[in-house]
Amino acid sequence: MQIRKQQKTSDYNGFLTDLNTMVFVLNYTTNVMYDAKVKLKPNQTFLEVQLIKLAQHGGSLVDTVRGKSRPTHVSGVFHDYPDISSTYVLARSIIETYLVTYYLNFDNIPADQSNFRKLLFEFAGLKRRQLFAVTTPEGKKQLKKEAGEIATLEQSIKANTYFAKLKSDRKKYLLSGKSATEISIEDIIRARGILNQQFYMGWRLYSNFVHAEYLSTIQLKDYLTDRAALNHTLMAILVDQIGIFTFQINDLLNNFPSCKFAFNMLSVEQRTTFDAWSKLAESRLLKQP
Repeated sequence: MQIRKQQKTSDYNGFLTDLNTMVFVLNYTTNVMYDAKVKLKPNQTFLEVQLIKLAQHGGSLVDTVRGKSRPTHVSGVFHDYPDISSTYVLARSIIETYLVTYYLNFDNIPADQSNFRKLLFEFAGLKRRQLFAVTTPEGKKQLKKEAGEIATLEQSIKANTYFAKLKSDRKKYLLSGKSATEISIEDIIRARGILNQQFYMGWRLYSNFVHAEYLSTIQLKDYLTDRAALNHTLMAILVDQIGIFTFQINDLLNNFPSCKFAFNMLSVEQRTTFDAWSKLAESRLLKQP
């Protein structure tokens, strides 16, 4: 009920407090998991770093929206507005960080495919770095070392039973290193079961700001002259972002008993806040509105 009341009043400060709670819960469960030395699957090598990245982005989003507004001169009038441009950039990064984390670590697929995804993720990243221009002896030495790692990863990919079943043209493309994932972000969204079109369109909209496209220019101008519209947009962004954090936390709670045990040790207020947002995210994002 409290969530619905905040939505009606366009007061996003309560949502910022709730997002901050989600960041805390994610950090807490992540720390517990690694303090307990939980045994991870081969494809979950990068899980800790990905969780840290997501939590840092979430904390930065809270700081960006809640932090010092920036005086802006528009049409002869000074406005003191939150940094919506940086908010969009962080929002897109949070979504994609979660989706790739899900794709690599929690998608319900056979083990050989999971291992292939992990190998491809490493392979494409290192192969792309070979294109960097380096001038220092240390940099050249590192690229030479990584060239050997790339060759080893390529052999491991070729030996993978899932990869072996793919068509030859698909194999050729994946071994080019042009993509670090075997499916697109759009396909990962669908694989996660996110059906909400507003969420999907929001993710696409954020791209306009990430890539400094024309639509971001005209939209920013509109926001700077309509504070009510800006507040409404900030609330919509925060609702989606909190939902993403509940997805990530639930992935941990459902896969690692130590995380579930630790979660139950949190305060009643923290667990109640999480449960309310988790239910809202499940009903809102996993169903067609």
